[in-house]
Amino acid sequence: LKPYRMMRTPVTRALYARWIRSPQKPTRGNLPLTGLTQPEARKFCQMLGGDLPTEDQWEFAARGPQALAFPFGRSFDPERCNTRETGIGHLTPVNQFPNGASPFGLLDMCGNCWEWTRTVNNRGEVILKGGSFRTEARKALTYAQGHEKPNRRRDDIGFRCVIESTPTDLLRTLTQHLSALKVARP
Repeated sequence: LKPYRMMRTPVTRALYARWIRSPQKPTRGNLPLTGLTQPEARKFCQMLGGDLPTEDQWEFAARGPQALAFPFGRSFDPERCNTRETGIGHLTPVNQFPNGASPFGLLDMCGNCWEWTRTVNNRGEVILKGGSFRTEARKALTYAQGHEKPNRRRDDIGFRCVIESTPTDLLRTLTQHLSALKVARP
């Protein structure tokens, strides 16, 4: 993999509203933004100067060099993520499980919401990573995947952005405009 930077959390409702200049303040702004199609999510990332991650980029950011089964370790712990076993049954704020961080400090890479990638399988479906609050832990393994048609809208699919080969001035601009944007470099 070439060097890249990935957002620390999925894109939130508040971040999205700030960039699309929504006149209304989003309710529960620190929840992941869901309900966008893959092309819409990709367009938003491109507005930020990046793109959706590839499946390989997403997986490396979640597993780390240790090739972990879950971002937080080799065995499942329902206290570290929002999957079916946790019993919450809905989206949670992106910072609710800080002890579930990946080796690079990225949050919500296990459960809460599936995440779009830009990788497409041989059936024309987009690869999803991470599982959601509706899925069992086995579907939220760092190397597991889901798939969905690119134009499908679901309340349990979100996304995060990746920036490849980040020029210093672009990163400076993003940092100035989005103090809430956290990126990690694998």
